[in-house]
Amino acid sequence: MKPLQAILFVGALFWGVAMKMGYDKLIANPETTDRQVGYATLFYYGFIALSLVGMFMLGEGALIGYLVGILFVGNYRSERRPRRS
Repeated sequence: MKPLQAILFVGALFWGVAMKMGYDKLIANPETTDRQVGYATLFYYGFIALSLVGMFMLGEGALIGYLVGILFVGNYRSERRPRRS
């Protein structure tokens, strides 16, 4: 693995974790309405698609780091939205 790919891997890992944890924090906020959650979800998944394209263009190190960050590390500390009665 080239040194640049290792740097891109770590950077993409942190980018994926930051995106996932920010989204989870927004969703877990009880003051957020369902409509806002819907818009945030659409924006979040659109931004994930654009980030995947960008990481794919940077190389396999960045792509793998991003996927690991968003799928595994980011989910480790995720909070769930409380159910409304």
